[in-house]
Amino acid sequence: MWGQFLATFAGVILSFLLWFGGEKIFQYQREKKARAHLYKEIVQEIKENIILLGMFADMIEKSLKSGRIALLGLKLNVSARSSAISSGELRLISDSEQRQLIRNSTYESQEFNHFVENTELILAIVNLKAQAQALTDAHHRLNQLKEQAKETATYLQENIINKLTIPQK
Repeated sequence: MWGQFLATFAGVILSFLLWFGGEKIFQYQREKKARAHLYKEIVQEIKENIILLGMFADMIEKSLKSGRIALLGLKLNVSARSSAISSGELRLISDSEQRQLIRNSTYESQEFNHFVENTELILAIVNLKAQAQALTDAHHRLNQLKEQAKETATYLQENIINKLTIPQK
């Protein structure tokens, strides 16, 4: 009688341990795939923003040389990073330094977006046709925006992408 009880009890414990271990393995595999996808998505988003910043700076320079004033600027995409941060999925990226780099890139991109919004507001307020000084101010502000785009692209490339894409330990 004790033998049957111990055999049944051992079978139940063994099946529980197998089930529990299997769940942990499946969870680990799901998180590993999610981590790889999230990481790839974030790095791709930052790389696309770097390309857009370069194109945007060139566009500003060309429009200033031709005497045109662009009133609407480019906003950087931060959706993948913001979503990962606000949803808590950023915890899936195991390296704390990489999580910090992603937060820094999000902050830098949002700061650039605020600079663009402020520039758009300034250019909308300034009456470009009525005052000669307004045109000079608009050119100056757009030159600042062009430099800010170049600096943001350089920062994202050198301080974020180059560090995120080094081989992990």
